[in-house]
Amino acid sequence: MPPEDLNLFTLHKTPYGWPLRLLRVPQAHKVTKGNPDIVVAVIDLGYTYHPHHEGHLWVNPNPSKGDVHGWDCHDDDESLEYVGRNPETNYNKGHHAFVMGEVMMCAPECKVMAVRVGYQNPDSWWQGVDYAVNHGAKVLILPHGFISHGNNSPHPLFYQGTDFSYPVDNPKLRRSLERAYDAGCLVFKGTADNRGRRVATNMPALDVVFTLGSVNKHGKAADICCTADYVDAATPSGEREGEEEFDHVWSTGGHEDYIPFTGGCMSSGFGGGVGALVMSRYPDLPNDKIAQILRNTARGKRWNPYLGWGILDASIAVSLDQDQLCQRLKIDAEGCLLTQRSGKR
Repeated sequence: MPPEDLNLFTLHKTPYGWPLRLLRVPQAHKVTKGNPDIVVAVIDLGYTYHPHHEGHLWVNPNPSKGDVHGWDCHDDDESLEYVGRNPETNYNKGHHAFVMGEVMMCAPECKVMAVRVGYQNPDSWWQGVDYAVNHGAKVLILPHGFISHGNNSPHPLFYQGTDFSYPVDNPKLRRSLERAYDAGCLVFKGTADNRGRRVATNMPALDVVFTLGSVNKHGKAADICCTADYVDAATPSGEREGEEEFDHVWSTGGHEDYIPFTGGCMSSGFGGGVGALVMSRYPDLPNDKIAQILRNTARGKRWNPYLGWGILDASIAVSLDQDQLCQRLKIDAEGCLLTQRSGKR
């Protein structure tokens, strides 16, 4: 077990902070640690407060219905916490806090909004996206993918043996994600197997979603990594069959503690955190340009279906100068000759 004095903001100095070092977040922090105007919404299954989140949570300037740090779209109230079967497990009590902790480690000066959704309320998913956008979020992280319950079933189809979901399962969610992108948001979602089975949710395949593959601490495809022809880049997910203490990802749990997880959900959190950092560095660039910076600066020799363009490199991504952000073209009016003078990206 890890020592009791772990802290989000010194974790990179410990063996448990390998994901931050792999993403080169400490080097990026010499340039920027984020911007409080860049709000990151983590849309997950239920948030429990952790004391190390103090000062990093989004605060609603006009909490008309008690929604100080976000909203519970599943129960349509301000409660935020998971309610359902086995509420005290690390997964149900700590997952949401875990992913929010990942964002805070990557972009500590950005503010993080908690939005709760759930499988028992399909409408909560698109309502959660809409809530986040309407309240100023610029980065959306959806660690979980929506999976239908089918016709009046109390259990998601995943638990009934179905490994795929389709846009028709929740068309309003797709439309909300597209509106979020049109409003200037970046949307992050990991793709990986789930509990030993590949489960393909349709959300990562959408053009408006920045899709993340999964790497281990060695920078290789993790044992949970899946192939897909729409992977943009990769972030740490942990190695499921590795040692819990040093091969898993660690972050804040829901019992005022630190807990380990592995999964595409972890990739989602790190992707959104780095994305927020880059958006903070270049606040005047539109979301499609920020996404292109993330892809162009990723560490990979060529695109592959496991890791996309490679592992996100926060340090390079926030260190580009103007010539690298925009191509400069010299136009010869007589010969119509276009020459790239400088700038790769």
